[in-house]
Amino acid sequence: MHNQPLPFVITLFLMISLGSGCADQEVLSSDSSTFKLSSSQLRSNLLKLQERAALKGIYQIIPIAGVANAETGLTHCWSDAKWACQGPPSSSCGGGPVIAGAGDGACWRRQGGLGMFQLDGGTYDQTLDREGNRVLTLAGNIDAGISFIIEMVRYAKRLNSEKEAIDWINGISIGSSRYNDWIDIVVQYYNGCVMGSCSIFLDRWYHYDGKTRAILYEVERLPALASLPWIGSTCQSDQDCSFSIETGAARCLKSQNNKGMCIAPCQGYCPDREGYA
Repeated sequence: MHNQPLPFVITLFLMISLGSGCADQEVLSSDSSTFKLSSSQLRSNLLKLQERAALKGIYQIIPIAGVANAETGLTHCWSDAKWACQGPPSSSCGGGPVIAGAGDGACWRRQGGLGMFQLDGGTYDQTLDREGNRVLTLAGNIDAGISFIIEMVRYAKRLNSEKEAIDWINGISIGSSRYNDWIDIVVQYYNGCVMGSCSIFLDRWYHYDGKTRAILYEVERLPALASLPWIGSTCQSDQDCSFSIETGAARCLKSQNNKGMCIAPCQGYCPDREGYA
């Protein structure tokens, strides 16, 4: 998708929008009383989102967490929202199904978006063909959702590079003019409800706005990235290195004097994180 000419990219955005389009209901309704993560699971999913966003250089995760909250209440597994459709099995769900959208027709059609960010390329098989099986895991789904969002911002704001889009996202603060611009972009390009031609544009706008503000408290309670383990952090056991990168899980490498350091399998170079060596 990223290699296509821009006019085609934006057409593709609207065709495969992760929402169900302005004529339909929301893909998922996170207002449902049966749709609520435990506080520990919510925190765990937010920590994973924080970790994966940092790998892309995004340290302001409130806007992105707001999208995930609006789509699925930050839920990834069907076991946490059993009224939704069952997607393919996922290792992140103990082998059970990922959450799948219930707004694209009967579940047997297998046409809903998949996972926390509701990645949707048509049928389940078409989504997996486009995104790969990574979208079935929590980390992979977050990665795919963030990549989509970065490209969405890059096109909507006519920016020249991914880095400019990331910088723009990092500069969003709730209540600012940039924030209002951000919600406009999300409704139009992520949800597919285009201003001027979608009669429920304002309803969708307030939905994403409300879900972003609702997650603010939980995001602000997350530990600073500098306090989380990363490549080069000291450790005593593998449990102290509870993170992974695209090439695999981290582990604790102990020296002869019993001092340990978190390492991860890297090819050519290791991903960087602000505040670390």
